[in-house]
Amino acid sequence: MSRTQREEKVRKYETLRPGSSSGYYYLYEDHNPPEMPLPEPVKLDIDREILQMAALTPEQILKVSLEVNGIPQAVGISELFWLEVEITNETLHPLYSVPPSFPVHLSYHWLEEGTRRIFLWDGYRSGLCLGAPANTTIRGTMMVLAPGKPGQYILQTTMVQERVCWFEDVNPDILQEFAVSVAA
Repeated sequence: MSRTQREEKVRKYETLRPGSSSGYYYLYEDHNPPEMPLPEPVKLDIDREILQMAALTPEQILKVSLEVNGIPQAVGISELFWLEVEITNETLHPLYSVPPSFPVHLSYHWLEEGTRRIFLWDGYRSGLCLGAPANTTIRGTMMVLAPGKPGQYILQTTMVQERVCWFEDVNPDILQEFAVSVAA
């Protein structure tokens, strides 16, 4: 936009919301914020200051459980919904959902109910917001996106450690199944 057009926009916005015309945004040539000096560099101690999630052993995965609640019986196609979860971590190590190592996430699969054919294997990932400390049970939420095609489905909820394994491959009891109808 030309300067004249942008000035007109600022005048219009000023009449609509006095004092909130965002002139600094539309008339950027008039505003030169002072440059701030860069802070002094600080040495980063990676072992102490960055969360690292090691690959879990099969024995550790067996000590993690998942309880899912609030499953809707029916949803719309491609509807986004949230489930309440409880994660119990009976290992001696906290679980984190932070990269770059091996983050642990909540996830899901969708199966067609009649055939049990996989409709979607790699569901969206939901993080463990503040992590799951060792020997604790935490509550959280899990995001699920419904299939984009109407029908009768089975929602399988689970956990995954990226670049390691789906938890049900080691601990089949962690996998929970729920019948969900997806309507247009």
